[in-house]
Amino acid sequence: MSPASAASSWLTRVRQRAAGALLVAGSVVLLCDAVAAKPVDNITDALSGIDYVPSQTDLDAILDAPVDDLIAIAADEQADQGIRMRAYRALALYPTPVCEDALRLAIATYAADVVGAEVLYLRAAMESLAIVAHADAVADLTPRLNHPSRDIRTAAARALEVTGSAAAVNPLRARLVDEKVEQVRQAITKALRTLPH
Repeated sequence: MSPASAASSWLTRVRQRAAGALLVAGSVVLLCDAVAAKPVDNITDALSGIDYVPSQTDLDAILDAPVDDLIAIAADEQADQGIRMRAYRALALYPTPVCEDALRLAIATYAADVVGAEVLYLRAAMESLAIVAHADAVADLTPRLNHPSRDIRTAAARALEVTGSAAAVNPLRARLVDEKVEQVRQAITKALRTLPH
């Protein structure tokens, strides 16, 4: 085969492969668009994504009474643990007194737990309360800085940072003095750098 023929044959193979790759890429895009466009029609599907909380628009479309329904799901001991945790997280989308009360109740209910799914519910409830209640959440969150679980202490420091409240500064400083776990110390230090003094 002459050099010109070899080059022409090589160029033809490259073009065929490029066309095949474009066809596959186009199919993937169409498939992703179809999946994204598929409406989620029940709350179990909506709350089943890992590290994902549906938008308020999606929840409003699925649920007749989103706040009441999410509170019921979060409190349902027979429900899937992941779905319950995401229900607690989804409550952050609805800054209402009813949500605040439900999140405070969850924090009080799980405050003594140190292992299991209850610790995850506690973390999710603390994070959501910080979002919906802001400075009004500080009194509920500061006692968790002394929780036996370092993960809860870390979550408390992060939640206090989210509140944006200067009232969180002194409790965070006090905890930093006694805190030995680097993970928690870093979360406290970051919160102290962020919060107004």
